[in-house]
Amino acid sequence: MLNSKNIIIAGFLGCLIISESFTSFSCQEGRRQPNRYLIPKDYIGWVRVDYNVKGAPALPVEDGRYLIKFPPTGYLQTSSSKEYGWGKDEFYYYSDDARYSLESTISGGGGKIWGAFNGNTFKNDERVIFEYLFVGGEEEYKKNVLTNKDESLPKPGCIKDSNTTKPASPTTISAAPELTATPSTPKRATQRPR
Repeated sequence: MLNSKNIIIAGFLGCLIISESFTSFSCQEGRRQPNRYLIPKDYIGWVRVDYNVKGAPALPVEDGRYLIKFPPTGYLQTSSSKEYGWGKDEFYYYSDDARYSLESTISGGGGKIWGAFNGNTFKNDERVIFEYLFVGGEEEYKKNVLTNKDESLPKPGCIKDSNTTKPASPTTISAAPELTATPSTPKRATQRPR
């Protein structure tokens, strides 16, 4: 028998189910495939990725993550599109035969990844989306941000042995890098579809 109490409970449960469906859907929409950033061992400075660059290779995929392997210049170009949303990215220093995990933390946490941001510009009438992040200690980051305060964008390049950044030429990615991971060994990279 339907009475007002049962109708109110049924309505409440119906609203709850609909609300959960929208919440679940919206949370899934905010996710993206995560990235795995590989930075040359002992690199300190800004790195930059340019996305949507015609003629550049697509990002390879390794263990379900886009593989972003920076050359010593810290500047990389890819034809892949930038994805937005939440993803659990990984950061590593790499050498010829190993990877070393880098932490991204809040201030005072001892992290090595700072100041990540993205934006866009036009180059040869083509829209290029870029992403920057700083690799190094917190004090190095703070010093470098103040050094570059008069410039519109940081210059990628290792500043380990100097007080100023050196402009870098972009480098396109190579397909399927061969690296051994520490602490685990990742699968061989495959090319990401465009």
